[in-house]
Amino acid sequence: MIRKLVAETIGKIRRLHHVDGRSIGAICRRLGLSRKLVRKVLHSGTTESRYERAE
Repeated sequence: MIRKLVAETIGKIRRLHHVDGRSIGAICRRLGLSRKLVRKVLHSGTTESRYERAE
């Protein structure tokens, strides 16, 4: 099953890492996400997913 990463999930990942001091592995286990995805979110500067419509 493919899940869309929403702003709420991105916020949870960032909060768990920066505020609570949890490791990437702990975040993965808690949220059921891959390590690659969690690392990608933490290293990116974006806080929301964007959709741009071609005109």
